[in-house]
Amino acid sequence: MTKDQKKLAKYDEHMQGFSVANNSNIREGVAKERSVTDFFCLIVFAVFFAAMMGATLYGFKKGDVPRMMAPIDGRNQFCGQDAAVKDFPKLFLTDLSGTPSNIFSSGVCVKECPKSKNDQLSCVESSVYPYNAVQCNSNPSNIYDTHTMLGYCLPDIGSLERDYPSWVDDYKTAF
Repeated sequence: MTKDQKKLAKYDEHMQGFSVANNSNIREGVAKERSVTDFFCLIVFAVFFAAMMGATLYGFKKGDVPRMMAPIDGRNQFCGQDAAVKDFPKLFLTDLSGTPSNIFSSGVCVKECPKSKNDQLSCVESSVYPYNAVQCNSNPSNIYDTHTMLGYCLPDIGSLERDYPSWVDDYKTAF
């Protein structure tokens, strides 16, 4: 008798004809006699859910939700919220190369996201962003096609691959 056969014989001896059909209340594929087994867990879950709903409602009532949801530019200003960028609610990333930190430090608050690379970029005057290559209210060379999502000007990947192929890998890594 091999080692596996010995294990199987020992298992058969231990089980002694056990079957789920004979040792459960399942009849015709359905458990006919059912009972509550996790009532305590249900109570804990209900208390947790109520507490989370309370915290959410409190946060919406007492918190500053628009500021919490606003994008932050390269100078740590909340687009559309802080005084210097009050009229500029969207974030445009002017340089999509390098690390995520470098990408987001190049962000400027704009009035509208450019739909194509030929669009005019309307953002805060360059004195607020002295480190950026973008010249606001002109046609800088690094504008790309975007679409707006939650206050961010996200690049159109197809046009980005066409116009700025060196940025694509860094952008995909960052996002």
